Amino acid sequence: MCFLSELFLEENKRSSRKPEIPAKLYGREDESAVLGRVIEKATIGSNEFIFLHGPPGIGKTSLVNQVMKLNRFGKGFYIAGKFDQLKQHTPYESFIHAFKDLVRQILTLPDEQVTNWKRKIMEAVGRNGAVITDIIPELELIIGKQPVVEKVSANDSENRFEFAARKFAQVFTTTDQSFVLFLDDIQWADDASLRLVNNLITDPSSQGFVVIVSYRDNEWNKKDFPDIDPSNYKNEGVNVTDIALDYLSTNDVIHFVSDSLRIEPKSSRSLARLLFTKTAGNPFYLKQLLQLIHHKGWLYYSEQELAWTWDVQVIDQINGPDDIIDYMVEKITRLPVMVREVVLRASCLGNTFSETALYRLFDLPVEVVTEAVQHAVEERLFTAFQDNNKINYQFFHDRIQQAAYQLLDIQEKQQIHYDYGNFLIGELDHPHQISFEIVNHLNRGGLLIKEASERNQLQLYNLLVGLKAKRSAAYQLSKFYLDKAVALQGENGWNEAFDFHYNLFLELAETEYLCGNYARSEQLYKELLKKARCTTEKTKVYSQIIIQYTNQVNYSEAITQGLHALSEIGISISSRPSKSVVAKELLLTKLRLPNDPALLKELPEVSDEKIEAMMELMSTILPATFFYNKEVFAILICKYMRLMVKYGRSPMAPAVIAIYGVLLCTGFSQFEKSFKIGKVAVDLANDSNLPSVKGKVYVVFGGVIGQWIDNPKKWDTYLEEGLELCLSTGDFVYTNMAMGAHINSIYTRESLDYIAEKNRQYQEVLEQTRDDFITRNTRLFMQFSRCLEGHTENRLSLSDADFDETTFFEDIALDQISNITYFQYYTYKTQLHYLYGEDKIAMIMAARTRPFIPYADHMPYLGEYYFYSGLAMLRLGDKIHRKEIINSINVLSKWSKSSKAGFWHKVLLLQAERARLNGKKYQAMDLYDQAISEAKSSGYERNEALANELAGVFYLSLGKDRVGKAYLEEAVQLYQNWGAKLKVDQLKVDYPSFFKKLEESVTNSVMISSNDKINSFNFDLATVMKTVQTVSEKIDLEEILLKLITLVVQRSGAGKGILVRSVEGQLVVKAVVDEERSEIRSEPMDDSAELSKGIARYVARTHTSVNLRDASKDCRFMTDSYIIDNTIHSLLCIPLFIQGKFRGLIYLENKPLPNVFKEEHIQVIQLLAIQAIFVLKLMDTFTITTEDSISDSQHVLLDEMTDRELEILKHIASGMTNQEIAQELGLKVGTVKVHNHNIFSKLDVKHRTKAIVRAKELNLLER
Repeated sequence: MCFLSELFLEENKRSSRKPEIPAKLYGREDESAVLGRVIEKATIGSNEFIFLHGPPGIGKTSLVNQVMKLNRFGKGFYIAGKFDQLKQHTPYESFIHAFKDLVRQILTLPDEQVTNWKRKIMEAVGRNGAVITDIIPELELIIGKQPVVEKVSANDSENRFEFAARKFAQVFTTTDQSFVLFLDDIQWADDASLRLVNNLITDPSSQGFVVIVSYRDNEWNKKDFPDIDPSNYKNEGVNVTDIALDYLSTNDVIHFVSDSLRIEPKSSRSLARLLFTKTAGNPFYLKQLLQLIHHKGWLYYSEQELAWTWDVQVIDQINGPDDIIDYMVEKITRLPVMVREVVLRASCLGNTFSETALYRLFDLPVEVVTEAVQHAVEERLFTAFQDNNKINYQFFHDRIQQAAYQLLDIQEKQQIHYDYGNFLIGELDHPHQISFEIVNHLNRGGLLIKEASERNQLQLYNLLVGLKAKRSAAYQLSKFYLDKAVALQGENGWNEAFDFHYNLFLELAETEYLCGNYARSEQLYKELLKKARCTTEKTKVYSQIIIQYTNQVNYSEAITQGLHALSEIGISISSRPSKSVVAKELLLTKLRLPNDPALLKELPEVSDEKIEAMMELMSTILPATFFYNKEVFAILICKYMRLMVKYGRSPMAPAVIAIYGVLLCTGFSQFEKSFKIGKVAVDLANDSNLPSVKGKVYVVFGGVIGQWIDNPKKWDTYLEEGLELCLSTGDFVYTNMAMGAHINSIYTRESLDYIAEKNRQYQEVLEQTRDDFITRNTRLFMQFSRCLEGHTENRLSLSDADFDETTFFEDIALDQISNITYFQYYTYKTQLHYLYGEDKIAMIMAARTRPFIPYADHMPYLGEYYFYSGLAMLRLGDKIHRKEIINSINVLSKWSKSSKAGFWHKVLLLQAERARLNGKKYQAMDLYDQAISEAKSSGYERNEALANELAGVFYLSLGKDRVGKAYLEEAVQLYQNWGAKLKVDQLKVDYPSFFKKLEESVTNSVMISSNDKINSFNFDLATVMKTVQTVSEKIDLEEILLKLITLVVQRSGAGKGILVRSVEGQLVVKAVVDEERSEIRSEPMDDSAELSKGIARYVARTHTSVNLRDASKDCRFMTDSYIIDNTIHSLLCIPLFIQGKFRGLIYLENKPLPNVFKEEHIQVIQLLAIQAIFVLKLMDTFTITTEDSISDSQHVLLDEMTDRELEILKHIASGMTNQEIAQELGLKVGTVKVHNHNIFSKLDVKHRTKAIVRAKELNLLER
């Protein structure tokens, strides 16, 4: 016997005589600090993934809860969910629990904030609200009951669910708040949950998102779950932290025992060391062992000795964890009968359960059950917590729940599960309300089912929840339930319920495919085809097979299967039909269709199931044929249209009608008729109330049909809305088509900057849709753009540090639809070589383009091939190509009849060059001017530049230097607007004497009249600093303020300048300067009529500059009422920051002239405006001397880059790669590249080495 005689505190002499287990953590200081630092880092925008692991009972959950409880990480949410061993067959169980908690947190907020969250959630999920409420029903408490979503294919359904889940999560993962999601015990997680974790954390829009997952080392291996493999996150901008929890040290156990017994640490050492040897420092077992020895009387408080006493010999005989587990079991068995029954039955409900659920397990008064539950809580078997004002319980630890469950024999478990499942069934209003929980209980008690009717009912329930799991992309669980349903079929199942079993096996076949079990899926499809009794049943099978091959981009096999399926139902189509067969089909269709396409809207809905099945099968094959076999595509469209006219419209009819319009315009140049057909399709789609159909129609109409009518820019809204519709319905095929069509369209008419921004936006979408074809083709355009900007190896190469043309060609050679990419590539190369005067090589590139024209007949930049190949032939003056030149002119002339804006200026320029070649100089002069005028009025600025260049060269050849130079000057300005810096440089090299004189004359100008061209100014930093110093010598702060704004206006070429200050989150106009006024103001910006409030708000909210070269033509703000009413041409609005905080903005405009504000002047304008903001601060509180003010102002002037850019610049200087910088800062590699581009632009360099040299010159690396 060993006795302790020291007391901890005098006042504790009469304290409790049993150990009191502390709630605090022991030995976790380092891990807590690491966890806290990682979560703190997320508050500034980084995404963090934390793997927390260790043996059972080590305290993983306690650690996370303690850190989140003790630390405050600013605004944001912390939610947690736990995977349950008994609920492994419920998809997203942990997410459901976590987001229920999120709903609860939101509902505790004031009404105004709840309304605000409702608005944000609804804006994010849009029409897909039911996709989220289907798995988180509690969300309806915030956003209300949601309309049922449209039924779509399994693949689209998966895409839709992923899209909706991402958008929902994005509501909470924003830059101004952190969002911490803790998922406990992922060793019991379902595959769908792991995949969802990965999708959310790698979402490019997520910021400030922390995912913590915990698992048991002995039950889970990261390598076995590639969905959340840490190595996959290195290139995704996600920081990974691994925290391994080890056993407590002897010293930690000493302090635990000391605190539990309320004695000095030195007095607890011998007992603590004894307990340590039995538990190895496992916190859970340590607590249980302390309770065990106290309960057994081997540890007790001696009133005589006033000290704790323990029996060393008896305790030493305990065999560690095994005996502790036995104690836990014994503890349950020795409970009073009612309490024991409550604990045992509760173990069948899982780790967590509601008070209501417990009452349902007993046919006893509520008070009796409640008393037994409270006893279990006192025995530390349960813990209670509230959820939405309801009492819930949780087993104190998983091991206790497992121990209790093991005490029940198989029959007892089955009976409890069976009774509880049936009790829940009795509370349903309709079988379709069935839940995973109910079916899981009934499946576990399934052996007790004897009646066939009851077995059939359970079979139906398994099918229903299997389909529910499938809708939420939980395919492995869907397969689990569908397999259960198959296992429950009786001997005569097919005979008694053929339709039910056919649909069951059809769903299972598709699910097997979605799970990657291709052989099993194929076998099931074969069996179903043998059992099929009619055309409708066969087409269901074939449609799924075709969709699967199409989704794999195996178009050849999709078409083969589709044609075979059609032959089985009596429709024979050759895989290689002749031109005469295609022509016959087109003629027959033309004869059957009404002359007025509007009459198609009066067709009834198809009523013949067999015909509808045929039409569905045809529409399923169409996407593959469009990309791979245009002849079969044409025949399918024609046959579908004739069936529709004869039998009526199917739900997919609007989309097929629109595709028929594509066939007319791209295959036969019947543009006007195609447009009328397309408008009918749009009207039908709008009436259909089917987002998936409407999305397809809008993409086809805006992306193809509209491009050949009037000005293609008019139809951009259809493309953008179609893209949004297709993305929200999970139709990634048409989503990708929309993005590709839009880039191809704006490529022919917009500036490189605008297209680059669109490309950047679409890259984020492509990260979701994962379409290699569109990703590759948009990347190809970006390289073309970079080449024109001078960022590639040379002016004729698309290669740079991150892109190699040779490798690119090797990659696309393996693609089934590489023909389109080849056309795109050779068209770009034709254009580049022509622009830089390499006409012979341009001709070679054009010849290489020609074989791929049939695959690009739907693309708006098909005209670029005819345009540039024609120009190259004309400049060479080679009469051998006379026929080709005439053909190019004729083709473009034909197209211009329906789209004058898109093609007529091209025709005029080709005719001008032809007149030049034939010596018809006066005709050429007139045609050049017509081409310039048409290009300008149509908004094709780059072709306006080219026409000016060719006209200028033509006039120089006639000896009319002054006229020629005027055209070339205009060409340079327009090329500059386009963004083709290298082309501008080439013209300056080709005509050095002229451009040198031009620049000198402009540089010597101090002010600009309204009639002068805007070029460049002597706007260097030294001049500005000198001017600021002179102005600052004045003591009148208002005068200083107005002088600074006047300086900005004069030096920038603005007609008006306005300084706007941010005051407590409100924008206030503080100064206005123009040709007639120079005055101090103090009025809310919203009340001012002096500026475009929309643009000012945009700049204030996004913290990004807006520089409109020609505001009336810039599609981003062309509908702005201020710009329209005041006919503004040039507009510049820049955000102003002091010490990283937004302080206001400077707004400049010039009404009559375009392209006034130069990019190279923006930094200096910004610096001057910051000085003005600083003067405003001095005017508010003049507490420092003028000399101090000037010193601080000069310090502000040094702040030319953002903090993030300076941080990345320093990493560049240290020799880190883009990938290393991304990992260090928690960014995506693409984001780092964007910052690099901005840094290089601000430093006016092209490479890393020059950037480092320039940074050292400016002392930027020392800041």
